[in-house]
Amino acid sequence: RLEWQLSADKARHAKRLLTRAAAKREGARSEVLLSLLHESVPELSQDEALDLFRGIRDILRRDGYWTLEERPDGNYYVFLLEPLRRWWQRQFTV
Repeated sequence: RLEWQLSADKARHAKRLLTRAAAKREGARSEVLLSLLHESVPELSQDEALDLFRGIRDILRRDGYWTLEERPDGNYYVFLLEPLRRWWQRQFTV
């Protein structure tokens, strides 16, 4: 679904972010995900990378892949459904 909804680049970035979030049941901190995205497109300024992250983040939240969990140590993006997280991890983790 990500391939037809997003451009090829955005779909690739979204998959990378989801793969990082799927690595652990507790998800991934927003700063880690933003850093991962910025590593993928180092030519973007910090503000441009943040805008790209917000756009992808919002699509993934709206489509039900993940949700935001606010914790004392930061904001985490966590898969909404544990079976989806495990499936994603099996499919996209090397």
